[in-house]
Amino acid sequence: MSRKNFFLLLEMDFNNIPEDENEIKNKIKRKRAEWSKLRNHPGRSTEAKANLELVSEIEAVMLDPDMRLEEAEAAREMKKREALEKEREAFSAVDKMVQILSVRGWIYESEVADMVKSFHLSESQVKSRISLPVKAASSKQNQRREITVDTSKAKKIAELCENIGVNSVHPGGVPSLYDFLQVSPTSSLDTLLETADEKYKELSKKRRDAKSEYETKLQSYCKSIFQRERKEYDLALIQLRLESLKETIQIATSSSTLDDIVFEQIVKEGMSLGVTQEEVTSFITGYCAQNHITVGSNNNTKKQKKLKQCGHCGLVNGEHDKYCSRCANELEVTCSSCKSIVPSTAHVCSSCGFEVGDLYKWKKVIREANYHLSVDEVEIAERLYHQVLSRWTDNVEVKKKLMEVQRKQQDQESKIARIMSLVENKRFYAARSELLRMKRTIEQSVTLKSIEEVCRDHILSAESLLKRARNLQDENQASQYYMKAMEIAADCKEANDMIAKWPPESPKSLQVTPRAAEIHLKWQPSESPGTIHYRVLRKKGSEVLHSTDGEIIQENVKSSFVDNSAEGGAPYFYGVFAVRGQTVSEKGMVQGPFLRRPEVADVTIHQDDSVIELNWTTPKGATSVEVWRKEGAVPTNRQDGTKLKGVTLDGVKDDTVTFGKTYGFRIVVRYGTEEAATFSEGVSLQSKAIRLPKVVGDFTIKREGNGVFVEIPEMNDEVRIYYANQPFTYKKGETCPIDKLPQLGDKVDFSEKKAAFVKVNLRKPLYFIPVSFNEEVAVFGEMKVSKDHPEVSNIFHKVEQNSLIVQWIWPDKIKRVIVAYRKDAFPVSHDDPQATKIQIEKGSYELLDGYKISSREQDYYFTIFTVYEEGDDVIYSNGEQYLCLNTKPVEISYEINTSSFFKKKIRVSLSTDTAVTLPGLVLVKKALSPPTSKTDGKEIYRIPGNEEMIRTMQVDIPSEHFEKNMYARLFFINDKEAPKVRLQPKGGKDVLRLW
Repeated sequence: MSRKNFFLLLEMDFNNIPEDENEIKNKIKRKRAEWSKLRNHPGRSTEAKANLELVSEIEAVMLDPDMRLEEAEAAREMKKREALEKEREAFSAVDKMVQILSVRGWIYESEVADMVKSFHLSESQVKSRISLPVKAASSKQNQRREITVDTSKAKKIAELCENIGVNSVHPGGVPSLYDFLQVSPTSSLDTLLETADEKYKELSKKRRDAKSEYETKLQSYCKSIFQRERKEYDLALIQLRLESLKETIQIATSSSTLDDIVFEQIVKEGMSLGVTQEEVTSFITGYCAQNHITVGSNNNTKKQKKLKQCGHCGLVNGEHDKYCSRCANELEVTCSSCKSIVPSTAHVCSSCGFEVGDLYKWKKVIREANYHLSVDEVEIAERLYHQVLSRWTDNVEVKKKLMEVQRKQQDQESKIARIMSLVENKRFYAARSELLRMKRTIEQSVTLKSIEEVCRDHILSAESLLKRARNLQDENQASQYYMKAMEIAADCKEANDMIAKWPPESPKSLQVTPRAAEIHLKWQPSESPGTIHYRVLRKKGSEVLHSTDGEIIQENVKSSFVDNSAEGGAPYFYGVFAVRGQTVSEKGMVQGPFLRRPEVADVTIHQDDSVIELNWTTPKGATSVEVWRKEGAVPTNRQDGTKLKGVTLDGVKDDTVTFGKTYGFRIVVRYGTEEAATFSEGVSLQSKAIRLPKVVGDFTIKREGNGVFVEIPEMNDEVRIYYANQPFTYKKGETCPIDKLPQLGDKVDFSEKKAAFVKVNLRKPLYFIPVSFNEEVAVFGEMKVSKDHPEVSNIFHKVEQNSLIVQWIWPDKIKRVIVAYRKDAFPVSHDDPQATKIQIEKGSYELLDGYKISSREQDYYFTIFTVYEEGDDVIYSNGEQYLCLNTKPVEISYEINTSSFFKKKIRVSLSTDTAVTLPGLVLVKKALSPPTSKTDGKEIYRIPGNEEMIRTMQVDIPSEHFEKNMYARLFFINDKEAPKVRLQPKGGKDVLRLW
């Protein structure tokens, strides 16, 4: 019978079978009421619910006379089997006891009597299990006394644990607070309290029921016991685990004597319960001493075996074992601080004091982190690894894992960037395929969930249009729906396949304009309907024949292109084709050949007495370089003047000049062979055979307040810095006469030797160029620019369904930002290594209606950096900061104390209820009344931030500010700290006086 017996379930007498159906019905009714009450019981709810489901079957069986008789017979058989099983268990206990006692070679009659009483067997049944002689005891045992260790609280905790299904990992079988918190008994107090706090937070979020009530009681025990009674509690647990030994000791000491050999057997039995040899010995000898029992020769000081106990589950293992045979944890651990070998039962390292008892916890956290990393839950894994390193600072495995985390994060960022790019280009089907490969990551990322929803919505819209197109007979009308579907999802295969029947018309009127460094292309758009992209191809040496014949150098909606990467001097043909979806126009606009003849770049000039040296960078494709020189003027073309000899591809040294004379030079690049050579127009410059001052090295420009701070390096030559709102035309190393310097623009006034501050309009770019000069010539250094980096504005956030959504206003012409955030401080740059970073395109932002992340109970320090490109340069703004406060603000109260009894003294005293990282503060003073803002008075002192303040802090202020009728108040240096910390004077106006 697989189900429960109904006579036993209803607690009815199966030997006296009732015949009255009403009696049976009433019994069933009472039991159903009893089970209904237990439906929410933490330990018995499952059984009660299962019993309630059996009620209809119980009624069917128990109300049928024949089935009732069969059920009673089955109950009798079941009870017989239980009796036999109980007898077997009793015989097993007797056999175990006989095994312990038989080591001496005989058993006392008093021990047989005690076994009869303890195991509820007859004397003949007990003796039937004994094969040794049974002797009369030499003397009668004394009245037993209990060992006086209070175990009531430990018992209560064990009962609560059993009620909620918490089992002990310890072989002693007594569930404890350590099992409830799932920590090692060797854990440090900090770890125990931290885990108890985590359990409290977990319970505070749960629905209140009977189980949570028991859990709350256990959690309240944790703090009180671990903070004040941990030693007593651990002793009580040992006592409870050894309770089962009392019966064994009582039987073994019936004659008031415990033989040495029996003593050793009982010690082994106790150690099998996960208690140390020392603890078992102490328990047995204590019990025997209290009950006036003689322990053999009282020689229990003989050398004990060096057994190893597991610090996690408590099992005692052999002296040569390395791992616990029960839980597989290490029996000896290496201290992560001093590398000493320490028993796993130790709480701290005896050599250096490191809390080795916590290593089990951190190894468990590492295993958990490894799992999350294996399933690409990178954020969770990273947080757990950092938790480990906060206590286990030199763990090489975790440091390697963090490198793997970083690689996975970069891989994820790359995948997300690709998905964002696909979404930007309306390739929603491809984006969906990429997302399917990142299923685990999506579950952890609100951003990816939002992208998934966007993809789904666009694909559903496209599929709806496809359905309408399929139902149309008119191809022209159907094509309109297919094109609309492609406008929604550019990579919709069915729409692309159908639209392939109607290729778009080619673009018109291609114009190609070759210039020295670039080739410009411009055309008229295709007249075909729908979204049209233009594919620009470049081919070297022969004409573009079709839409894939050549190198694709651009494909987007623009109707122009500037080619600045073609190899100099090589003949190129260009073709432009219209693309709608994946269908390309049958014909394209093709022109060529065109030559690009770029000039040399990075020209520098070095003059020294009778030598002028020119150096440059030669463009790709050049076959040679010519330099023409002319005395007193710049050559107007490549035949004007003297052609220098010894010219290489990267420079020439002219030692045929005369000191004091001025020369002009033209540097011309030749492309192609001598027979078919073409030449660039040339770069010209002028120089004089004199000693040149050294070029200014690196100098500093930095925006501060309403201007720019400028600092120059120490040099022997005179140095000036000029600035203007337009770029300077001079390059590094170029020269000009002294009398032309005033034409450059405004000059920085260095009131100090090497530093100056320029007040300017910061809304416009400001260009700075350094100049070193002597009596006759000036040499330019490298130009720098201080630009107005447009920032996002009006940042705000909202919380929806456990998601934090950050939104902002985009500045004009900005299409991309980097969002970086930390939980402890504002990210300082777009590549801050401590920050979580993601690149957001404006199109993706609009599709997702902001930037979304999973909201946790922590503060988020956001910095949003705008990104824009100038030529090949990618420029990042300084970033706009935003603090998203999810925790309660910390209140810092303060007062100003003054003294003038012996010496004038001013002290600011700060206090708070909790430890806090102090933000940067500024003390501002004002006459007659306290200032109301940072600008409403004079700044007199700054208290630097990032210092840990534990409850109180005192700061002494220079006594020169001791003035009558003067008041002072603290303000934040960075006002963005205000939401997290509240500054509050301790009293009224009087606590802010400076006298």
